[in-house]
Amino acid sequence: MIGLMGVKNDGKTLVTPNGTDLFPVPFGIAWCIQRIQHWIAKKTWRYK
Repeated sequence: MIGLMGVKNDGKTLVTPNGTDLFPVPFGIAWCIQRIQHWIAKKTWRYK
């Protein structure tokens, strides 16, 4: 499985898949990252 970078709960800090904080990003970019992750999750998880 490919690890994706994520955004912390503060909505602006970019983190690696293992939880290491990288750097803060603008809110708009963080929002886009989360939308992409949610889209991928919908496509990969199967709900019954």
